[in-house]
Amino acid sequence: MKISSNIYHTKPKIKKLQTRHILIVLLSATTTILIGIFIYDNTFRLYKNNVHNNNIIPNTSVIESEVTEEKYENIKLEILNINDIPKHAKTYDKNYTFTIKTTNNVVLEKNQKFIDIQKVAKNENIFVVILKNIGNGISNRTIELIDNKQNRIVIDITLEKIAYNLPFGISEIPEWPNTKYTNIYNNLLIVVDKEYRLPHNYEPNDLVEIGKEPYLLYTNIPNIKLRKEAADALKAMLMQYKKDTGKNLVVASGYRSYEEQYKVYVNWIKSLGMKEADKISARPGYSEHQLGTVVDFINEESDYNLDIKFSKGKAFSWLLKYAVEYGFVMSYPENKENITGYSFEPWHWRYIGIENAKKFLKSGKTLNKFLRDMFNIN
Repeated sequence: MKISSNIYHTKPKIKKLQTRHILIVLLSATTTILIGIFIYDNTFRLYKNNVHNNNIIPNTSVIESEVTEEKYENIKLEILNINDIPKHAKTYDKNYTFTIKTTNNVVLEKNQKFIDIQKVAKNENIFVVILKNIGNGISNRTIELIDNKQNRIVIDITLEKIAYNLPFGISEIPEWPNTKYTNIYNNLLIVVDKEYRLPHNYEPNDLVEIGKEPYLLYTNIPNIKLRKEAADALKAMLMQYKKDTGKNLVVASGYRSYEEQYKVYVNWIKSLGMKEADKISARPGYSEHQLGTVVDFINEESDYNLDIKFSKGKAFSWLLKYAVEYGFVMSYPENKENITGYSFEPWHWRYIGIENAKKFLKSGKTLNKFLRDMFNIN
């Protein structure tokens, strides 16, 4: 009985001891968990703040994706070249074209008549806006563009179509078939030929007058302009030419605006007819002169005219040998009319930069073919 009694009384003692230990263990574990949660929460907050303050660069693709998406969503749709878009544009054509550069990719809002848009750069948001069917006199156009987030840009422009005295039977100067708008924004290697053209409002932003200080080059008319880089190279080349020959080359033309080229081309139509004019003169928008990197040379050997006789003189021989060292190349060589689209023009030289000129010379190609190959276009 004592044993039984002892056993009976012992069991409750053991049970109470186990319960006390279990409570202590549970309390300790709970405290540990709460402390851990507190430390983790504050550490995460500190890490997150540092990430947003750029003190820590996240090393996981998840965080990088979230940051990228956040930045993307915060990009505001804007026109980056807003100052290049004319508020009041004059044109001789039934169409008017201008370039826009935007922060995001855009398309035309639906249901807009007589308006088109073409993207002209693969890696940049550069577009040519084409306004069609412009009537005589003054009219207003509104262009609405949207991006993939439905952000909207509205452009208002006043157009003034000016009547021009065209030859009998011609109502307007047509575009060449399959015309595309070339990449722009002051690239020395822009393709301009009878397929790739420039918009109406293209004008380089760094034109300088070569007849004035610091250039003081010989010109046969005032106010001839070139892009600054081309003007600097031209001055160096003509100074060396004078040193080598004791004579001066005269610059007969440089940059021409779309409107100026329009008038030049129409004058040739009046003299020769359109078919013959197209062999020696570019239609407006298709002229390399609009680039501001082209010069036409004359001298006593050509009787100070743009004449084939220039190719028989010493000046032309000198240019063939040395112009490449200054970045100038001939655009329209002899017997390449089927590729260039134009007759031989020994007086017409284009600046493309020294290294590019050397590569061009080694290629043995015409300039338009060389540039097309560089940009991988047909």
